[in-house]
Amino acid sequence: MEGLIDPVNRYWLEMDLLELGPYLLWRLNYIHPSINGNGRTARAACEYVTGLKDENLLKGTKTPSESLKDNRNGYIDGLISADTTFR
Repeated sequence: MEGLIDPVNRYWLEMDLLELGPYLLWRLNYIHPSINGNGRTARAACEYVTGLKDENLLKGTKTPSESLKDNRNGYIDGLISADTTFR
């Protein structure tokens, strides 16, 4: 878990919420990939961190999970891009 929490703490002030939430989503899937479950957990963590950074951002809009369902191919492409960038 240190490999997940330490970078989030380190980047908390450096990244805005639209960078940190997706980073957390990618990082959790990178550390512990799973066919059944971690995607949902990672998306929930992304939404939680995004809400902590700005509690008003998501009010009255689609959640990140809902948006990702609408653009699954873009979501997968983004995770692949993050793999290349952050490894």
